[in-house]
Amino acid sequence: MADVQREAARKAKITGLFVALNGQGKVDANLFAPDYTPHCAPFLPVLTPGAAAVRSRLSKRIPQQLYRMIADGDYVWTHSRYDGAGPVAGIDIFRFDSEDRIAEHINARQVI
Repeated sequence: MADVQREAARKAKITGLFVALNGQGKVDANLFAPDYTPHCAPFLPVLTPGAAAVRSRLSKRIPQQLYRMIADGDYVWTHSRYDGAGPVAGIDIFRFDSEDRIAEHINARQVI
């Protein structure tokens, strides 16, 4: 698969994840690598590593708006607004493994 096609496919996976977080779909059970590692903002609940942990966390609806998305190689970056307990601006960085599963998630949040 060409790099541009792979990056577009990865962006589509992240778009699907955000749609599911809004309660409008389901998260693909194979989206996260078995050894998935989260790196969360300090005021968010820390997730334990592994795909099973993230699936249980994603069972909750998290209202958000996705503003921007950039893909480059193994990484997809997003800029969004989360409207859970209050408005929060967020940057999420997803690293994909060689099997096109999310292997790491890094984020930063700012209350607005």
